[in-house]
Amino acid sequence: MGSKKIDLAQIDRLIELTLAVGREIGHLGGIRLMSASKAMERGHISPRKIYEACEADIGDELLNRGFVAPKDSPVPGVESCGLTAIAGYLELKRIYGNEWVSEAILPFVKSWQCPSEAPYSNPAFWLKSAELSYRAIKYSACDKRERSLTDADVKLVNELRELAA
Repeated sequence: MGSKKIDLAQIDRLIELTLAVGREIGHLGGIRLMSASKAMERGHISPRKIYEACEADIGDELLNRGFVAPKDSPVPGVESCGLTAIAGYLELKRIYGNEWVSEAILPFVKSWQCPSEAPYSNPAFWLKSAELSYRAIKYSACDKRERSLTDADVKLVNELRELAA
């Protein structure tokens, strides 16, 4: 029987991408990540089209925001270029398929960068936190007359509370 050759460069790239997703969720709330995911769900497949959809969705500042880690932080900063991050998200989608966000969160949760106690050890907590951060930004951008929590928003908040309990 022959064995399949493992490409270490591909493994290193996958590790780099999934840790970048975790750092983004941990430092930036996952807003850019969730916006890109929504753009892909709407059928956008090129980095430029996803970038433009995200820019319209969450604005240039959030799309291109970075995080500089404090000197004593074990977690590196987050790259500030939205287009580079989106290209990485597309790579993750090619690797993991439609469940790329939750699949990319799992290695972060299992890594040293994530606290081991509940709820932080639960990937669902991070996924729902990112979704809630994204919805909060969308909610705050609405005209005050249009603001109202949907049943889905209330359900998400309640699920997050249960995970955090």
